[in-house]
Amino acid sequence: MNILQKLLSLILIIIPCILLIACCWVGNIFPLLFGDKIWLHKNPDVMEKEILHRLPVGTSVDKAKAIMKRNGFKCEDIQNGVYYRYRDIRINYSKGTKHSHVNFLDCRINKPSLINTEYWWTQVEYRDESVTHISVSYRNVGL
Repeated sequence: MNILQKLLSLILIIIPCILLIACCWVGNIFPLLFGDKIWLHKNPDVMEKEILHRLPVGTSVDKAKAIMKRNGFKCEDIQNGVYYRYRDIRINYSKGTKHSHVNFLDCRINKPSLINTEYWWTQVEYRDESVTHISVSYRNVGL
């Protein structure tokens, strides 16, 4: 009986711990545990500062990619590529600042709701496997 009680107590402790870890991982709260949570902002300038706070210049590209992915971004490594930094996509797509012949992580995330979807495009430029520049564009599409 004593062994059965100990086993039951252990199970009652382990199951909630497993559920908590699973919720944190799936719910994108996991970065809070590492201290590298990236908060999404509608203002791309503020968002750039937020990401630079988590990925300062000089951060290794592998660490940067891991942090972005842990925060729910989908990232693709682009070599010698081109991207545009936009400030107001609603006005004109052609008014973006062109960055060409650069290596960068192209990281994207979106937040859908009932009436709109918000999109963030983040480019993490790097040279010699170290972060050199962050660029963010934002768009809200919906009613």
